[in-house]
Amino acid sequence: MLGAGIIGSRVTPLLAARIEKGMELLCYNPNAVLIMSGGQGSGEDIPESKAMADYAIDKGVSAEKVILEQKSVSTEENLRFSRELIKKQNPQIIVVTTAYHMLRALILAKRQGIKCVGFGAKTKWYFTLNAFIREFVGYLSLTWKKHIIVIGINVCIVIAVYGFK
Repeated sequence: MLGAGIIGSRVTPLLAARIEKGMELLCYNPNAVLIMSGGQGSGEDIPESKAMADYAIDKGVSAEKVILEQKSVSTEENLRFSRELIKKQNPQIIVVTTAYHMLRALILAKRQGIKCVGFGAKTKWYFTLNAFIREFVGYLSLTWKKHIIVIGINVCIVIAVYGFK
């Protein structure tokens, strides 16, 4: 489960939705564990993963089902450091994040060789525009080289077909 920032030591509604989705999935596989992923950022009194774990445990999740990853400060690190905590060979991994963040999270997981599926938590409607812009910029920063190549090829085709005029 990817972190999303906290206020002091309190889980935000955005992060609570991710935790709730993870708890829902845990009901389908009682042998699974929840890896709460997130370090401590500025303005945070404790690591995000600790606040996430406290939230889940307060909602009835057994503490034995929770593993904390407390070093990460980005989605890429969330994934890498969480994978390092998994001891099973060939584990079935589910990445839980907000729905709008899923594409970029899965791209980053694939780049790290993490075989997984993703489940997205719902987002309040008023986050949608800001979230879309943020994720679009994040996606472009991950894939800009491919986009430059595609644009370059298209420019070459247009020049070859129409020439310079």
